[in-house]
Amino acid sequence: MKKSKIIAGLQDLIRDRESFVEGDAEHDAVFLYDIKVLKSAVKHLKNEK
Repeated sequence: MKKSKIIAGLQDLIRDRESFVEGDAEHDAVFLYDIKVLKSAVKHLKNEK
């Protein structure tokens, strides 16, 4: 699978997780963590040669 497809898939997952954020800290914590992890993965893949 091409790196661009992997990144696009991760970005789709980020948008999905963002759709669950409601503004309640306790509820949102797990989704915000997922977003942070996914964004980090995208960053690492973009920097990978």
